[in-house]
Amino acid sequence: MRDENKILQFKQNGFDVIVEKELDECPDTSYIGEYTDKLEDGVIVRVGENPGEFYEDLTDEEKESIPAHSREFRGFKPYAAGEPVGSKDYKKYGREDYKRMEGLNAGDWCFLGIVATVSKKGIELGHASVWGFESDSEGDWLIDEAKNIANEALEDAKKNLEKLKEEEKEVV
Repeated sequence: MRDENKILQFKQNGFDVIVEKELDECPDTSYIGEYTDKLEDGVIVRVGENPGEFYEDLTDEEKESIPAHSREFRGFKPYAAGEPVGSKDYKKYGREDYKRMEGLNAGDWCFLGIVATVSKKGIELGHASVWGFESDSEGDWLIDEAKNIANEALEDAKKNLEKLKEEEKEVV
């Protein structure tokens, strides 16, 4: 892991603790929406002459101009805060979701995981992680979460070290 991904590094009670951020390669984006090729009411068109418009707001001529096939999904079905399709709030939140998902798709932001590893004398004994953080989130959440995950990994390491000591006694 590169140093720029390191959030925390410290020693505690003989344990070495490293907390890093990693790219979340399989994020759950269902709270934003989903890409689709099924063009219907509530779907925002992504290709053709009217990208960013709701399918139901297009004229018949505009609907016919949408390519039948595309290298990318032709539409985006926003979650839109669970509002009913077609409502004013659905369209408001839907447009926000669309912009957010397109930003993710363009690489403007990503999802992250926070991973803590605890070792003693070079042997990894504890591990903990949490995933699904938006990389452009603001505030002190990253350090707070890093501390929480570090504590969880330390507890895991202590349990594993005790378990090893017990197993060692059984072998002797």
